[in-house]
Amino acid sequence: MARKFYWQPELSIAIIYWSTTFTFFFLGFILTLEKSTVYWKSLLAFFFFFLLLLLSRKRYLRFSETSITLSSVMQWCPVSIPYEEIEQIQWQKNHLLFEYHGKKFEGYFFSKNQKAFSHLLQQKFPEKLTEV
Repeated sequence: MARKFYWQPELSIAIIYWSTTFTFFFLGFILTLEKSTVYWKSLLAFFFFFLLLLLSRKRYLRFSETSITLSSVMQWCPVSIPYEEIEQIQWQKNHLLFEYHGKKFEGYFFSKNQKAFSHLLQQKFPEKLTEV
């Protein structure tokens, strides 16, 4: 059974991304209140807000029986990484870092999924996992 976990990038990048997203949201509301009719600039601002909101839902890790599927906003297609190709995994309270093919993945996970995610990592990678 495949399990999907949503992640966020490094804290500074996440703050910039969400600040930009909600800037469009507030800009749309400000432009809506300025005019008494439907204003094309406010619709454009709301469009960019919803576009960035939908793109943020594209960041996930999906664990299947044999591989991890890594999806990101900046990648067009998700990358499938077989379990055998993962060299090392480090897990902190909400931070995951793993290496594969000389590349590194770093992501932060929401607190509601931390226990399930930690249990899944211990189950799938008992020999490669180091908890810090």
